[in-house]
Amino acid sequence: VEDDVPENMLRDLIHTLAGQGRQVVVLVDEYDKPILNNLDPDDPSRAKAILERLRPFYSVLKACEPQERFVLVTGVSKFSHVSMFSELNNLTDLSMHPDFATMLGYTQVELEAAFDKHIDKAAARLEMPRGQLLDNLREWYDGYRFEEGAEPVYNPVSVARFFDGGCKFRNFWFSTGTPSFLLKLMRDRDCRFEDILGRPVSDEAFSAFEVDRIDPLVLLYQTGYLTIRNVERRGTRVRYRLCFPNQEVALSFSSALLASCSGRDDIDTTDFLASLAAALRDGDMPLLRTALDAFLAGIPYDLHRKTENNFQNIIFAVFRLLGYRFKVEQRTSSGRADAVCETRDWIYIL
Repeated sequence: VEDDVPENMLRDLIHTLAGQGRQVVVLVDEYDKPILNNLDPDDPSRAKAILERLRPFYSVLKACEPQERFVLVTGVSKFSHVSMFSELNNLTDLSMHPDFATMLGYTQVELEAAFDKHIDKAAARLEMPRGQLLDNLREWYDGYRFEEGAEPVYNPVSVARFFDGGCKFRNFWFSTGTPSFLLKLMRDRDCRFEDILGRPVSDEAFSAFEVDRIDPLVLLYQTGYLTIRNVERRGTRVRYRLCFPNQEVALSFSSALLASCSGRDDIDTTDFLASLAAALRDGDMPLLRTALDAFLAGIPYDLHRKTENNFQNIIFAVFRLLGYRFKVEQRTSSGRADAVCETRDWIYIL
């Protein structure tokens, strides 16, 4: 049947392929990409219009259910059934299903079995004991936990790029792109990122959302910047603590957050981090103060938000990029420090 209406064309295709008693399999990859590419916290109308345009496609999938063996829909974000799948209401959400939690990454056993020869070659190339190499791989690319009791898994793309790219520990996540709308949302909502890492969250952190009511925490988890660290149970209540999955993601997000909050380019940031690293290593307070003053003074006026949260996001991102561990809102008998950073020889209280 000839028809130039897209959803009718999809219906005709399914009916044609499912002829003679057969059934079809429908795979929808990155279903959310058109919406995410047009999300604007200040104006959700464009994303809503795209949602409305996509809705008829999913109505077709519902109507053609007898001709379908199964339908698999994937994406990095989860929109509610009301906004996206109002007609397709019989979906099974596998996002945190324990039976599928390790399906989309390598477990430790799978990594060592499938890449056994590659691991040995990498260890020889780097002149590193095999055990140390595995520890480094785990620190950089492991750590994704898609269900509270599941084993963590490695990012398969990053693992492949590591072995195929000269066995160098690099930040491959950054090359996949950073959702600018997420960083803009955090700036507009005046979010303090360390609060998210420091407090437990309820099941709502993993729920679907509407385009006009976007929670930065939900997006951070759904887009893979945060994962489940552990679970706290109190009676029937379950609360989750989140964290960066690994070093690769922590560096990616910290770089993106620093650039978003400061507006400084990579060259300025690289020079600043080098000066700051030297000052922290040597306990050189005048250099530390000079480097911080110069960097903060260069923030463009249109990004300059005179709020504590913005400056905290900048400072904390800087310390993460330098590889230093710090404690947030550290309480003492005489008060509370915003942050305490420990180096090998010095303790810095901010």
